[in-house]
Amino acid sequence: MKLLYSNLKKGEVKVLTQSFDDLWYLSTLIEPKDMIQGKTLRKIKIQSNEEKSKEATKKPVFIKLEAEKITAAIDKWIIVRSTWIYDISSDPKNFVRRLIDILSQNREMKVPKDQIANPTLARYLASSIVELIRKDFNGTINIAGSTRLSKYDFAKKAAERFHLDASLIVPVTSEELAQPALRPKNCGFKLAKAGRIGLEPETLEESLARLPEIKLY
Repeated sequence: MKLLYSNLKKGEVKVLTQSFDDLWYLSTLIEPKDMIQGKTLRKIKIQSNEEKSKEATKKPVFIKLEAEKITAAIDKWIIVRSTWIYDISSDPKNFVRRLIDILSQNREMKVPKDQIANPTLARYLASSIVELIRKDFNGTINIAGSTRLSKYDFAKKAAERFHLDASLIVPVTSEELAQPALRPKNCGFKLAKAGRIGLEPETLEESLARLPEIKLY
């Protein structure tokens, strides 16, 4: 995702999404009543009254939506918010997997020390969503791991779990890392609602212990 424009005083941000992961990340930041607008292309069939044509042309369309406006009009709905979802899938964008791949080759990895959140194991998130459906939950809820820490400390704990050299992890600031898109410094979640309905958040140690051993290089 690329940041094109930002005016925090007016609450305006313009970004260019470049993957489905970017869309997921935006979904964790957007709040009810936020206005989302953008341009897209729609196929439009061109035909006259005399004859029907199968030809279609793409036309630019401007779309403006109010976040969760449709959801509010539905009787049954669930919005789940989460942070730092990880597992050991082969997806190179998966933080823990990328960490394992880099450290197992004895290479250094720069990790921000000033970004704080709750790491969430993907399989825990998936099972929690199933439980929400079983419990007939309705509304918005935060589902995340209970441990709140910096991404640097998260990386060190993940390295220890897979017996990798944590000294190869280099702590840097977000500014030094110069990521293409701005990242919030603190996006830790309150999880009291999840606890009240019987969804006990896992600690980072519990989640990491559930990950299977993997073959390293």
